[in-house]
Amino acid sequence: LEGAPYRDARCFVKLPSCVADHGAAAGQPTCCRQPDLVQEASPLCPTHAPVCQGYLHLHRWGTCVRRDVGVASAGEPYEVVSDLAVGYQAFSDTDARFSSLGSFVPANDFAYIRTASSDQGWSSSSVQFAMYLPKDAMV
Repeated sequence: LEGAPYRDARCFVKLPSCVADHGAAAGQPTCCRQPDLVQEASPLCPTHAPVCQGYLHLHRWGTCVRRDVGVASAGEPYEVVSDLAVGYQAFSDTDARFSSLGSFVPANDFAYIRTASSDQGWSSSSVQFAMYLPKDAMV
């Protein structure tokens, strides 16, 4: 996947788990206004997905996200949606909504790449957008 182009307008990616943002040190507060502190062995976000969100002390890990917005092949913007839920908009330029997500939910550490519906028209041999991840981020 490193440097690989995505060729589907509907794309889900798996993101790392966390308790705090990239660069947090032991003894600092965890993310998301939780009452605990970062420990030496606490999972922190990597540089390629530096922001921890959704962590709930003693209940669930957070998810490391990027705040990417870019331009796909059709010239329309795409964005990384890390809090996707049923009823959310599937494409940036239509009112199509998700009626089901299966196991591709934030609780399973998945995020969604939202593109314009016009990007569906690009052939599978065409690059729609590229997301570059270091090898240790591959799942």
